[in-house]
Amino acid sequence: MCLLSVGHTPVHRVVGCNLVWNYKDILHVLHRHRCVLAYFSGHVHSPACGRDEKRIHHVVFPGVIKVGPHCPAAHATVLLYPDCVVIRDTEGSGVSDIVMSCSHIRESHTASV
Repeated sequence: MCLLSVGHTPVHRVVGCNLVWNYKDILHVLHRHRCVLAYFSGHVHSPACGRDEKRIHHVVFPGVIKVGPHCPAAHATVLLYPDCVVIRDTEGSGVSDIVMSCSHIRESHTASV
């Protein structure tokens, strides 16, 4: 089982420096649980993606005001599969397709049982 967490403001420097004020507390909670696959956010309006030291993906989605009229929709599609999570780009959104494997989460979860 993979957990996807969502918040308005980023919580890790891997995606920039404009972080929520209590980001250390939030990261502490996320890092305590090995089932966390990703943290999705916005706020900074510029797309970014990276992984932290605990292998959690941090994805920042672009803001609607940054996308502009050339983009038919300011969103991305998240596809959930048993072995991975895929973020599919919407044309012009600025978010590249991202595939996040859940295999390391299964291994660590199984090993702890």
